Amino acid sequence: MYMSSVARQVAWRQIERSLENPEEIVQFRQNLSAFHYYVSESGEVLFEQVSDQIMLDNQIVESARTSAQSYVTKVFGESGSPYQKSENEELASIYRQLRNLSRAGRQETRLALLMQLILESPHRTFKIFDLYTDRGQYTRQVIALLRSVFQRPDFELTPDAIEEVIAAYVPRFYSMSYYGNRGVLLEKLAKNLSPYKKIVRAVYRKFESSRSRDVLENSVAIRRALAGNSQLRKLMLDDETVDANQNSISRQDAQNPLRAQGEK
Repeated sequence: MYMSSVARQVAWRQIERSLENPEEIVQFRQNLSAFHYYVSESGEVLFEQVSDQIMLDNQIVESARTSAQSYVTKVFGESGSPYQKSENEELASIYRQLRNLSRAGRQETRLALLMQLILESPHRTFKIFDLYTDRGQYTRQVIALLRSVFQRPDFELTPDAIEEVIAAYVPRFYSMSYYGNRGVLLEKLAKNLSPYKKIVRAVYRKFESSRSRDVLENSVAIRRALAGNSQLRKLMLDDETVDANQNSISRQDAQNPLRAQGEK
């Protein structure tokens, strides 16, 4: 099953880190199936030696099992069977999606996909933030900014509220982005968040008002992404909601420790 597969991968990596002799590492890789780690119905990671072709120190084997247990508990929770509880099945799905989006080459793509995941699973927002660490500095800064907003006592994690925040912060995301990547950012937001009307409208407005060279150079791709939303013309007729949200956020900027630098 999926969770046992995750446990095995974590345990095997831990064993490799524990082996110092390159020959031992090669031999271990050739006999991975001999070290069978799996998750029981109670959620406990167990170990079974299924072959005696290769033997390792018991301390190394147990250390790997402990690492796998810690990881499985962190990702899927502590209580009950990970296979039978729909809550843990949902977390497993989120983990798979995070793993897939982390493979995207551009951090603008990863950011847009992460926002999409949050919008689809708003009640898992902070769990997603805890599980995911991006390799890009810009994306990490945006995640920290969103976390600071969502943690406000008066903020309610609903799809509509999250969509409004992301839409209102599009200009901020733009100004935080590296000069030269802003056109790509607008394209990826428009492409991956096309079902969300307020966000698409905010991206369109930023695109129309921008005079950045890289935005102009990416204008064809941005327009193509925006054209994927058949209701775009209708969305442009009512900008009052986005205006109100952006004005509200502007009043809070002085208290926000992650206030972005002005647009270059």
